[in-house]
Amino acid sequence: MDHRPKEGPAERRARRLRLVNRERVARLKDNLTPRQRDLIIALPAIFHTTHPAMPGYAGHETPAGIANYDRERNTLAACRRISRGFEFSKRQIRRPAIEAMFIMGSGGTIAHSRDSDLDIWLCHGAHLNREEIEQLQTKARAIETFAEDLELEMHFFVFEASSFLNGENLPLSTESSGSSQRYLLLDEFYRTGLLIAGKEPMWWWQSNDDADALPQTNGLSDPKKLMINFGPLQTVPAEEFFGAAVWQLYKSIESPYKSVLKLMLMEAYASEYPNIELLSSVYKAEIESETENLNALDPYALMLRKVEEYLKRSEDHARLEVLRRCFYIKVGERLSVSARKSESWQRAMMRELVDEWGWDEKIIRHLDEHQQWDFYRAHAERRKIVSALKASYSALSGFARERSHDLHISREDLDRLGRRLYAAFERKPSKVEFITKGICPNPVENDLSIHQVKNAQGATLWAIYQGTAKPGENSSHSALKRSRSLVDAVTWTYANRLHGAATQWHVFANADEANRRDIEIVLQALDNSLGAELSAHDDNHSSGVPRARRALVFVNVGINPFSDTSYGGTSVVTQRTNAFCYGARRVNLVHQLDLVLLNSWGELFCFTYKGQSALGNCLVEFLNWQSEQLQHAIGIEVCCSSNLAGDLLSTRVGNYLNSIARSAARLKGDENFHHFTQLGRKYLHFSRTGGHSNVTIYDNTASVYQTLEELPSERNNVVVLDEHADLSPTLAKIFANHRQGFLRCFIEPRGADAYVYILDGVGRLLTMRQPLHFLQTLALQYQRFLRAVLPRCESSETPQKIEFFAVKTTNSFSFCTGFIHLFASVENQMPWFRQLFV
Repeated sequence: MDHRPKEGPAERRARRLRLVNRERVARLKDNLTPRQRDLIIALPAIFHTTHPAMPGYAGHETPAGIANYDRERNTLAACRRISRGFEFSKRQIRRPAIEAMFIMGSGGTIAHSRDSDLDIWLCHGAHLNREEIEQLQTKARAIETFAEDLELEMHFFVFEASSFLNGENLPLSTESSGSSQRYLLLDEFYRTGLLIAGKEPMWWWQSNDDADALPQTNGLSDPKKLMINFGPLQTVPAEEFFGAAVWQLYKSIESPYKSVLKLMLMEAYASEYPNIELLSSVYKAEIESETENLNALDPYALMLRKVEEYLKRSEDHARLEVLRRCFYIKVGERLSVSARKSESWQRAMMRELVDEWGWDEKIIRHLDEHQQWDFYRAHAERRKIVSALKASYSALSGFARERSHDLHISREDLDRLGRRLYAAFERKPSKVEFITKGICPNPVENDLSIHQVKNAQGATLWAIYQGTAKPGENSSHSALKRSRSLVDAVTWTYANRLHGAATQWHVFANADEANRRDIEIVLQALDNSLGAELSAHDDNHSSGVPRARRALVFVNVGINPFSDTSYGGTSVVTQRTNAFCYGARRVNLVHQLDLVLLNSWGELFCFTYKGQSALGNCLVEFLNWQSEQLQHAIGIEVCCSSNLAGDLLSTRVGNYLNSIARSAARLKGDENFHHFTQLGRKYLHFSRTGGHSNVTIYDNTASVYQTLEELPSERNNVVVLDEHADLSPTLAKIFANHRQGFLRCFIEPRGADAYVYILDGVGRLLTMRQPLHFLQTLALQYQRFLRAVLPRCESSETPQKIEFFAVKTTNSFSFCTGFIHLFASVENQMPWFRQLFV
């Protein structure tokens, strides 16, 4: 007689779910390489022990042990293939650190491929302290790194099940949805989660009808000891749909096909509110009906069916087609290509679906080639995807506004997600649009043509064409891109990955201007500066106001710096090698600057500046993207592709931009900054006041002196004169000796005259010229005058301290005979009259 307790509904349900779980885990492992499979098999053992030879080892003090751990038959062999010296410890773990380990998502489903990532929930016990949790997280990060070497992308989420049950959220990150969704995430977990080791979800034992009740079991004295509880799930509150929609839109930036599926599922759920038929409940109901076809239980197939039914009811045939295309590309089975081995279950299942949809070989072949789509096909696909995403988002946000004012997403998470969406989809002037991102990974063109053309207003434009399009033939081609500058056109090409190592460029420009070498130099500079940054995902960067992460300035690309000068288009030999004021004719060789800037939100810009103010405007734009704490400002990289004075230009421009940026970084809160430099026969005045920058061009030195006299008095003025400018070297020395709160008078003998400079306590300069008879007499006159007048001009009761200096220059010795002996006499009689050497 069989004395075993009779199997009740809870035991039968759990047994069936356990069986399906085992079969799906087997499917997951079959889809991995041998080394990846060994890691998945060994993963529970790695966390159950602290073996120094295994990945992630961080010391014996790291918490270890998994509840109810029962290693598989092939676990030891897999562990030893990873590390030959592995042995299981015989030490008993009285209180395991980990309650359960799950893989959730596409693992073991039709949508999983070798390129898919694995999201792993590592649920620790409530008894762990903060330090122990951090140790577990450190171990998990190390295992993620180990998996990267196996070409397996893994993401661990270390948390306590009760925190999820109580409504606490994981921090928002690239992989974690933070506070944007909880019930929808739980719905996905219950239908896709695979138990790898540890306690079974209590949800397995509960019925759909009464998910709040504890499972009624036969023969289990305390079933809770064998289960982990993430909470019941019977519906999704209306408040959660908006945050979840925003999250999926964010995910669509990198994975548009998967996001379309999930957004449409949420839209289908919202259409059924409040009586939502959750897929997790459908999944459990199919399990209870003892469906033996594992394909019919596939979570992604269930999702596809539900959304298809919703779109058919809505008669939305356009989005139904988009849904199926997204599903096909997400699965990744290329049906137009013969299978190398026997047909997999995924391939057979996908073939049944496309037959049901009535697709012909042309459609299948087109989708199978999506990784090699050219720009036009990628652009067309992106329009369809974005249209479908916008439609779902519009429906879900409207639903949320009608149903609830509580969005169930924290303001911080909503702001961060909003910033990322804004960066990805918002169009702005000078912003480089990413069109192929997430659509096709390899849209490289074998041939690209770039033409210098004129628009209706006579302005120069650069047009990029697919293939080899010669002048006169481009009318039959549609330009891929039209840009104001060559750098902008090439940057757009680089960002959208249209250029590859084998791409041939065909350049059609005015004589002696752009050529293939210019393009290659620009592409190389972009790759060196932005290559790693464009593919990086850093969640910390996207907080707050967008700031510059990388800045690259291109000088005169596609422009001969001597083309519009009297030098006849070629450089000349000269000792005056200042690129801003070149040669005897004082020519400014900087005609155009292109600032390529990548900001902290992942936005890429290309700003183009031309003319005399190009240098200053470029600097203003760069500083506007800097942090308010300019001490942390990034440097500017400068590149010039020109054979004519290229090194001279890049060095001069780089020194100018970076030196001013560093000077601005040293400013105090009560200071203004002014920098004067010469451009040709004009002068550029860059100023920064209260965090705002401005540029002014002056025609002559008289305007510069007038500006120095009229500087604002509200703050202290820090003035720097460029050493290469045709301004008196005495002025640079005087401003270098400015001291806030002190009035300083400088007297410079020049032959029979003296130049008198009075620099007040906030950095304003008054310049005068008058006959010089006796230096001592002139100094005493000014001393008496200033000491009499200054107290009347001061609002403060304490007058400024007055200091006097005699300026000694090379000119002083040649034009003022006996100056040294004269000054020595003056210095003995007037100790307050000091020397300043220039």
